[in-house]
Amino acid sequence: MNNWNRWDYRKAQPPLTFVAVVALALIVFGYLLHGFSSSTPAVMVAFKLADAANLPALTADMLALKDQCTMQGKPYIRSAVGGKQSSPEGHDGGMQVVFLVEFENQADADYYIFEDPAHTAFKDKIAGWGVEGVTVLDFVPGLF
Repeated sequence: MNNWNRWDYRKAQPPLTFVAVVALALIVFGYLLHGFSSSTPAVMVAFKLADAANLPALTADMLALKDQCTMQGKPYIRSAVGGKQSSPEGHDGGMQVVFLVEFENQADADYYIFEDPAHTAFKDKIAGWGVEGVTVLDFVPGLF
């Protein structure tokens, strides 16, 4: 009788545990590599207006940028969402509304920030709405 007939899987737990830990580490490492290389840049924008009556117009125009901003004739903003600032912590700087705009890649984000005519027109337009404050934060999720 050879040793294979007497093999007991219960005695193999330490090696299986080791294999499981290594496999999990490889999965996490692979995810991190993939995540960092394909993370989508995002821009967070918050506004404070002198007259809250202008918020509906600002909100509509900001969200419309998702379709109005085009590159080579096609919209390039991955997603755009927004809402009323609702933090109770008291560190909002008076900002009333917040938006998060996501892009497929850094080149798209750079085009939006520095070159897009629709975005530039939006920035020029909001000056007449009594904007008292703007906070803009650009980031890539998971990249520190």
